[in-house]
Amino acid sequence: MEGPIHMDHADEMYTDEDAGPDPRLFVASVARALRILESFDGGRRTLTIAEISQATGLGRSATQRFVYTLHQLGYLRRDGSSKHYRVSAKAIDLALSLIGSHTYAERVAPVLDMLAQKTGETVAWVERDDIDIVILRSIPSKHLSSVNLPVGQRFAALSASSGQVLLAHAPIEEILRVYKNSMVHARERFGLSDNEGILRYFEDVRRRGLSITEKMEDVDSISLSAPVFAGRDEPVGAINISTLKSRFSKLQAERKLSVDLIAAAREASQMVSR
Repeated sequence: MEGPIHMDHADEMYTDEDAGPDPRLFVASVARALRILESFDGGRRTLTIAEISQATGLGRSATQRFVYTLHQLGYLRRDGSSKHYRVSAKAIDLALSLIGSHTYAERVAPVLDMLAQKTGETVAWVERDDIDIVILRSIPSKHLSSVNLPVGQRFAALSASSGQVLLAHAPIEEILRVYKNSMVHARERFGLSDNEGILRYFEDVRRRGLSITEKMEDVDSISLSAPVFAGRDEPVGAINISTLKSRFSKLQAERKLSVDLIAAAREASQMVSR
């Protein structure tokens, strides 16, 4: 039988990331509660108990207890008599306060503001979370017609310009793992399927220090991203400029926006390295 956990040895339990969570420290109920909140993604604003149970893989009884607890704590709201739940303003405030204190996003804020003023386009600070990228800071465009990038929004890293400049500096096996685990629509948008072509593409992105992608779904847009480093070979995040094809062609966007973008990324790298 294992003895008690001594705090002077606690740090040793975190050294082997491949071993999985230590059962002596891992609190499963916290993980389940977070799975409940994570089930309310961008496409599912309100959910029933049954829908949450299906999304999380938890049993209905366990789901009901966790939802009740989160509701009592104020992190979920119940919409009248509809039996639908949604994330509350309290939960959103908590998320925004955590994002607001994010070290890198906070430190590069002046660079983002200056870039947004200079280009007039939507500018964002982006970081990778496994196969996704997440918007952690966003400055909207001055134009009435523009790309909207709300904080917290996720995109597939494989097909997004920010994800590509971050993946370009990852090990080969990591790039191929992300490709394999990405959703079908992300792989289709990316366009390449053979390992040699995939790796050649990311080598080119790494060499250029820039990625440009086009989106032609809800709005025809162009996205440009450059990596930001903190004194290491692996980038800590990316700066993104998003514009509309009604203002720039892809070639025009590269010519007119990439110089300022790369300069901003270099300045941000100096700031986060201090």
